[in-house]
Amino acid sequence: MTIEFVARLVFSLLMLLVLVWDARFLRIPDKLNLLVAGAFVPFAALQGLAWDVLLGHVGLAFFLFACFLAVAMLGPLGGGDVKLAGAVGLWIGSAPGVVRWLVAAGVIYAALLLIALMFRKTGLIYRCSSLRLPAWLRDLLSPDVSLRKAVIPFGVPLAAGAVYWAWI
Repeated sequence: MTIEFVARLVFSLLMLLVLVWDARFLRIPDKLNLLVAGAFVPFAALQGLAWDVLLGHVGLAFFLFACFLAVAMLGPLGGGDVKLAGAVGLWIGSAPGVVRWLVAAGVIYAALLLIALMFRKTGLIYRCSSLRLPAWLRDLLSPDVSLRKAVIPFGVPLAAGAVYWAWI
C-alpha cells in the first residue's frame, strides 16, 4: 500500500464519520473538523510536499473557509459546514479538485432532494412509523411538513462529495 492510498482511505473514513455525525445530530463538532484538518499534516509530511505546494493547500483552505463563511452569513450553512470546507480544502489543495468536489456535492444534494420528493409523493417511508429516523429526515419525508421548513444537513453531501473527490 502506498502512502497516497492510505491517505485517501483515512480521509474517506473521516468523511464518512462526518457524514454519519451530521446526519444523526445536524451538527459537525469542532473536534471532528480539527481531526480532519490535523490528519492532513502527517500525510503531507510523509509525501514530502514542497513548501510552496503546502502553502497552496493552506491558502485554498482559508479561501474556502472565507467563501463558505460568506454563504453561512446569508443563511443555510452552519459553522461546522464552514469549518469542514476549510478542512477539506486543505486536503484538496487545487482549484480543479475543489470544482470536482463541489459539483459532486451539488449532485448528491440534488439527488437527496429528488429522492425526498419521491418519498413525500408516495408517503411510503412516512407511513412506516416503526422506522427510527432522525427528526430532520422524518420532516423531510413527511408530506405534512412544508419542504421550505424541512432541513437537509449540508455536511452530508459535502462529505460524500469529498469521498468522491478522493477516489475519482
